[in-house]
Amino acid sequence: MPTTAFFSISTKEEATILILLPVVYHNKILDNILRKTGSLRQNPRM
Repeated sequence: MPTTAFFSISTKEEATILILLPVVYHNKILDNILRKTGSLRQNPRM
């Protein structure tokens, strides 16, 4: 993570946003991986 993110924390709202953003982004990546693996299981040729 960039060091500037730590300096920009001034309120609890900003802290929660900085914490939740990577979690949501990581969940989207996991969803994409699960969808790709699921489609690969259904269509092995692809």
